[in-house]
Amino acid sequence: FTNIVLVNNDVPLNNNVLSAKNLEEGFFIEAPVEVIQPEFSVEKITLNKTVRVGDKVMFEIVVRNNGRVILNNVKVREDTFTGLKYNSFVDNSGNWIFNNMTWTYKNPINPGESASFIVVFDTLSGGEFINVITAESKEVPKVSARNSTRVNLAVSNPSITVELITINKTVY
Repeated sequence: FTNIVLVNNDVPLNNNVLSAKNLEEGFFIEAPVEVIQPEFSVEKITLNKTVRVGDKVMFEIVVRNNGRVILNNVKVREDTFTGLKYNSFVDNSGNWIFNNMTWTYKNPINPGESASFIVVFDTLSGGEFINVITAESKEVPKVSARNSTRVNLAVSNPSITVELITINKTVY
């Protein structure tokens, strides 16, 4: 992109860097303008990748500001969590607000910074499940992340049989 600035001699310039005689004479300055796009990523990391039915499975949600613009009103939403039932979340920062499967970050996230929390689910059935989350901010539309978790079927009544077998029937 190029930004064109028209200058005439009636307008004082900062530090008198440049002047022009007359606007009508067509004096102008071309200055390149860099358009800075906001950018962030969201990651859902399974903390216990393999669990049994009835166990709790935990995911760390990490939002990273990869751009050069401050992100405001960052929201993360759990969209798909088949085979799981929401239990709770852990927020060590105290900056996430939970409402109806959506977490909103109270503060801006500066360029190069990240914000995270842990979400806890109860496992309801066995299988391999794909979980999907979306994140957005005032500056960036939705970004999504997915991961998979393996839930093993638990043995309901495991039993162990201990059998003692004597090799020598006579002991001295």
